[in-house]
Amino acid sequence: MRSALRSHARRFALPLALLACTVSTARAAVRVTNQTDSMFTVAWTTPGPDVCRVEYGPTPSLGWTADDERGPAASECTHHVRLTGLAASSSYYFDTVCQTAGRDDNGGAHHKGQTGPALGVRMPDTVYGMVFRADGVSCAEGSIVFITVEDGDDLGSPGSSAVLSSLVSSCYWSTNLDRARTTTLTSYFDYSAGGGDRTFQDIVSCDSAGSYWVPTNGDSPSPPIVLQPCAAPPLTEGLSFRDRNALEWTPTSASAYDVVRGDLGVLRNGAGDFAGSIQACVENDSPDAFSSDPSLPDPAQGFYYLVRGVGCGRNGSYDGGDPSQQGPRDGGIAASPLSCP
Repeated sequence: MRSALRSHARRFALPLALLACTVSTARAAVRVTNQTDSMFTVAWTTPGPDVCRVEYGPTPSLGWTADDERGPAASECTHHVRLTGLAASSSYYFDTVCQTAGRDDNGGAHHKGQTGPALGVRMPDTVYGMVFRADGVSCAEGSIVFITVEDGDDLGSPGSSAVLSSLVSSCYWSTNLDRARTTTLTSYFDYSAGGGDRTFQDIVSCDSAGSYWVPTNGDSPSPPIVLQPCAAPPLTEGLSFRDRNALEWTPTSASAYDVVRGDLGVLRNGAGDFAGSIQACVENDSPDAFSSDPSLPDPAQGFYYLVRGVGCGRNGSYDGGDPSQQGPRDGGIAASPLSCP
């Protein structure tokens, strides 16, 4: 996609021709969910049924292994692996390893997951619902439901929470919304269970998906979800400044969008190192084709912004369609702890 650049003196949009555009359809984006002080879950999909595991550890040498929660021999196209017994406030490296799809080591950099500090116990708030295939009758067994809490009343925590996830079993999914943390993981996400806020439920199976917004006073149970056939989100284009602080882009078939901001000088001096230049996830799972950011760069410095679509349980690409781009962006951005989950 095209990027928007912001300088201290003025704002304008032009192609950021640093790295080139390839969208892999072999494997969906790896997502880290359910982060606590002692565990997190790794979730992803493969093109067809596959037996997969996660190899992980506190250093790039990895050394530990965890199997899908349905068992080490489970051959599925959705994969949901819990990494438990972890140290609080710690980072872990991991690869996904599948018999058919092979090893995904994030281009040699390994994927990374983070635990938060220990927090007190909150009042339980269990949310649940049912998921069906496109016929509206068959259970969408093994689908993954990704859940975020979104601020809808400008009270409590702003923005959206870190992501929770649940596997569909016997038509049902469930999770404890009281475990939702802020994206920094340092505190619980403060929301109103009686309404005003909402949950974003993004569901993916092998070849279908669905996305729904549900108010927090209507998610126990949530309305039944019927999945529809889908494809990975297309590239997002047309990113520009609508006014001094507002960005907009051309809407696509994506169900939501992620927006990241980076330091243009650091990117240039690092020869296109996106991992070191990302400053913030400006929006995570935004349902709208616009965003705002009041931040301003220092004098003689500049920001860049990139947007990707999210849908079908997959993260789209931050890459663009411009042939002058020199290499892929997604791996570097994903390696930054400040990028969108």
